[in-house]
Amino acid sequence: MKNILVPTDFSEHSTWALEVAIMLAKRTNAAIHLLHVVDVPTYTFNAAYERLAMQKRQELLAETSKQLAELAESTAAQGVKLNHVLEQGTTYKLIVETADANNCDVIVMGTHGISGLKKLFIGSTTERVIHTANCPVLSIRQQVSKVDIKQLVFASNFFGEVIEVFPKVYAFAQAFDAKLQLVRINTPGNFETTRFINKQVREFVKLCHIKNYEMTIYNDNTEEEGVLNFAEDVSADLIAIATHERTTLSHLINPSVAEGLSERAALPILTVKITAPSLKYELSRVDRVYGMT
Repeated sequence: MKNILVPTDFSEHSTWALEVAIMLAKRTNAAIHLLHVVDVPTYTFNAAYERLAMQKRQELLAETSKQLAELAESTAAQGVKLNHVLEQGTTYKLIVETADANNCDVIVMGTHGISGLKKLFIGSTTERVIHTANCPVLSIRQQVSKVDIKQLVFASNFFGEVIEVFPKVYAFAQAFDAKLQLVRINTPGNFETTRFINKQVREFVKLCHIKNYEMTIYNDNTEEEGVLNFAEDVSADLIAIATHERTTLSHLINPSVAEGLSERAALPILTVKITAPSLKYELSRVDRVYGMT
C-alpha cells in the first residue's frame, strides 16, 4: 500500500476516516492524499444568480482552503507523508478522478448511513464512490480506536468476476497478516447445496492461491443479515465484499448488499468494484450444478 485517498467534508465521520487512514499509513508507510471538494451550483440562466454563485464560490474556497490547510498540518504532524488538494465540482466524480491520478490503493471515507427516502433526495457520496471507484473503498461509519485486522470476512458467491477483483482484497489481508474468513451466505431465495458451494470455493481458493483461511457456509434469511451475523460470530475486524458498478436508478430498484452493509455495519467495510460482468461466467444454474466450464 503506497497511496491512500481521504476525502473530507470536515464532519465527524470524515474525521474518523482520516484517523483510520493515519493508522493505515503508519503501518504500511503509505502517503495520504487529503481531498476536499467545493460543490457549488451555477446559475447560467440569470446573470445576477451567476454573480451570486461566483461570490459564494470564492467565499467557500477561501474558507475551506484555510480549514483544509490546518487539517493537513495537524495530520502531517502525526508523522505521515501527506499532500492536500482543494477542488471544485461534483464530489464523487472528483474523488474517483483524484484516486486514479494518484494511483491510490484505497479510498478511506466516512459514511453517514443515509437510507430510504432520505437517500433518494440527498444521495450518498460514499455509495456513489463505492460503485465507481477503480480502487477499493474503505467505509467508516463509527470511530475506530485501533486498526488491528486479525479476522477479515470476505463474503461472496465465489463465482465469476469475483476472481478478477479478489487480489485487491487479498493484498489488504496480507498487509495485516489477517486470517481470511471466506463465507457464502445461503438464503431461502438463493439456496445452493453444500456440495456445490464447497466445489466452487475449492476452485476459487486454487485459482487465487489463498493461504491462511477458513471457509463457512452460513444460513440466514438475507445476505445482508447473514454477513453481519457471521462477522459478529467470528469477531471480525473488517468485512470485505465485491460489488458491481451501478446507476442511480438501479440503487432504487435493487439495492446492493454492499450499500446495506455500509449503512448498517459498525465494522469498517471494504468494497471492491467489479468493473464489468463477463458473459463467459453467465451460466444457468443447471450448468453450474455440473461445474464451471
